[in-house]
Amino acid sequence: MSVRQTAIPVGGAIGTGLLPWLAYSYGFELMFIVLAIAGFSMGLIVVLFINTKPAESKYTSKSMLTIPSPLKSVEVWKIVMAAGFLTVPQMAILTFGSIYMRDILHIGLASISIILIGVQIGGGMLRIWSGYYTDKKRIVFPY
Repeated sequence: MSVRQTAIPVGGAIGTGLLPWLAYSYGFELMFIVLAIAGFSMGLIVVLFINTKPAESKYTSKSMLTIPSPLKSVEVWKIVMAAGFLTVPQMAILTFGSIYMRDILHIGLASISIILIGVQIGGGMLRIWSGYYTDKKRIVFPY
């Protein structure tokens, strides 16, 4: 894990701090509008700035540049499944942890937000540290 895998903790921390306040102060309708605008904006940024075209070389024929679909690779599916299994617990804590703290532990909304922001920031920092550690120790698994 590294900086590239910090989208869930960063998004979780931002959402945990922003969305409950928006829902409490302005209602669920505005909260969902903000979520829709954020999702659309990120989608637009990806479409405009992410370039996945293979680099063309004057020394390589076009037929050699065709790459088989990664969706047909068993290894890719194994990685996707492992990533899914690693993120499900984090999303469950983020989603149901707040409900548990509110309904069972009777913690206030501001405290729940602070706790979950801390959990998400800690998760992001651990992902960055683990990526640094595995890079430093050259712990690389071939895929």
